[in-house]
Amino acid sequence: MIQEILNYKKVMGEIEGLLNHSPYKKSHIISKIGLAPATFYRKLSAQSFTPDEMLALAKILSPREALLLEIEQSEKDIENGNYREHSVVSEELRKKFL
Repeated sequence: MIQEILNYKKVMGEIEGLLNHSPYKKSHIISKIGLAPATFYRKLSAQSFTPDEMLALAKILSPREALLLEIEQSEKDIENGNYREHSVVSEELRKKFL
């Protein structure tokens, strides 16, 4: 557990550099994670993003990795039977919106 915390602190310390080298403008990133700009910059300078905010940042900064994790989770859901058939979902949507 200590190693995970140390890794988290390391990533938190590197986040500003990652943001500066990102192909995305900070205004885009700020809007995607849903923070006010002042709050974002305060948290950035204090290195005080919450774990959920860090996860949101990571998904924006590493979209390929995020997609691969989502696919992996989807495959696990299918193996465990955690899915619904397309026809069932379509019928629910039809009843709700039509």
